[in-house]
Amino acid sequence: MEQVGLEHKINSKPNELSQGEQQRAAIALAVVKTPSIILADEPTSSLDDVNCKRITNLLKEQAASTKAQLIIITHDQRLKSQFNKSVTL
Repeated sequence: MEQVGLEHKINSKPNELSQGEQQRAAIALAVVKTPSIILADEPTSSLDDVNCKRITNLLKEQAASTKAQLIIITHDQRLKSQFNKSVTL
Protein backbone atom coordinates (compact mmCIF):
# COMPACT_ATOMS: atom_id res chain seq x y z
CA MET A 1 0.00 0.00 0.00
CA GLU A 2 2.95 2.28 0.63
CA GLN A 3 4.14 1.93 -2.98
CA VAL A 4 0.79 3.21 -4.26
CA GLY A 5 0.51 5.96 -1.64
CA LEU A 6 -2.33 4.41 0.35
CA GLU A 7 -0.62 3.40 3.58
CA HIS A 8 -2.87 5.85 5.45
CA LYS A 9 -5.98 4.11 4.03
CA ILE A 10 -5.04 0.55 5.00
CA ASN A 11 -8.14 0.10 7.20
CA SER A 12 -10.57 1.93 4.89
CA LYS A 13 -13.44 0.23 3.13
CA PRO A 14 -13.66 0.52 -0.69
CA ASN A 15 -16.64 2.91 -0.52
CA GLU A 16 -14.51 5.25 1.62
CA LEU A 17 -11.90 5.61 -1.13
CA SER A 18 -11.97 8.03 -4.05
CA GLN A 19 -12.02 6.63 -7.58
CA GLY A 20 -8.28 7.21 -7.94
CA GLU A 21 -7.60 5.55 -4.59
CA GLN A 22 -9.72 2.57 -5.61
CA GLN A 23 -7.77 2.35 -8.85
CA ARG A 24 -4.43 2.38 -7.02
CA ALA A 25 -5.66 -0.25 -4.53
CA ALA A 26 -6.76 -2.49 -7.41
CA ILE A 27 -3.34 -2.17 -9.04
CA ALA A 28 -1.63 -3.04 -5.76
CA LEU A 29 -3.80 -6.16 -5.46
CA ALA A 30 -3.06 -7.13 -9.05
CA VAL A 31 0.72 -7.04 -8.74
CA VAL A 32 1.13 -8.39 -5.21
CA LYS A 33 0.88 -12.00 -6.45
CA THR A 34 3.76 -11.55 -8.93
CA PRO A 35 1.90 -12.47 -12.12
CA SER A 36 3.82 -13.57 -15.23
CA ILE A 37 1.81 -11.16 -17.38
CA ILE A 38 0.37 -7.81 -16.33
CA LEU A 39 -2.50 -6.51 -18.46
CA ALA A 40 -3.26 -2.96 -17.40
CA ASP A 41 -6.33 -1.39 -19.02
CA GLU A 42 -6.26 2.38 -18.46
CA PRO A 43 -4.28 2.09 -15.20
CA THR A 44 -3.78 5.85 -14.89
CA SER A 45 -7.11 7.21 -16.14
CA SER A 46 -8.29 8.55 -12.76
CA LEU A 47 -4.90 9.59 -11.43
CA ASP A 48 -3.20 12.93 -11.05
CA ASP A 49 0.30 13.42 -12.48
CA VAL A 50 2.11 12.39 -9.29
CA ASN A 51 0.16 9.15 -8.89
CA CYS A 52 0.33 8.48 -12.63
CA LYS A 53 4.11 8.45 -12.39
CA ARG A 54 4.02 6.39 -9.19
CA ILE A 55 1.79 3.71 -10.75
CA THR A 56 3.70 3.65 -14.03
CA ASN A 57 6.96 3.15 -12.14
CA LEU A 58 5.39 0.45 -9.96
CA LEU A 59 4.12 -1.48 -12.98
CA LYS A 60 7.47 -1.23 -14.75
CA GLU A 61 9.45 -2.19 -11.65
CA GLN A 62 7.15 -5.11 -10.86
CA ALA A 63 7.37 -6.42 -14.42
CA ALA A 64 11.15 -6.11 -14.43
CA SER A 65 11.70 -7.72 -11.02
CA THR A 66 9.45 -10.71 -11.75
CA LYS A 67 10.29 -10.92 -15.47
CA ALA A 68 6.60 -10.44 -16.25
CA GLN A 69 5.30 -9.17 -19.56
CA LEU A 70 3.65 -5.76 -19.18
CA ILE A 71 0.93 -4.67 -21.58
CA ILE A 72 -0.76 -1.34 -21.01
CA ILE A 73 -3.83 -0.27 -22.95
CA THR A 74 -4.41 3.46 -22.62
CA HIS A 75 -5.40 6.78 -24.12
CA ASP A 76 -3.27 8.57 -21.52
CA GLN A 77 -0.73 10.66 -23.41
CA ARG A 78 1.40 10.95 -20.26
CA LEU A 79 2.51 7.34 -20.77
CA LYS A 80 3.80 7.65 -24.33
CA SER A 81 7.31 8.68 -23.35
CA GLN A 82 7.53 6.01 -20.66
CA PHE A 83 7.76 3.05 -23.03
CA ASN A 84 9.91 2.33 -26.07
CA LYS A 85 7.47 -0.08 -27.74
CA SER A 86 3.92 0.86 -28.65
CA VAL A 87 1.17 -0.07 -31.04
CA THR A 88 -1.31 2.59 -32.13
CA LEU A 89 -4.72 1.47 -33.32
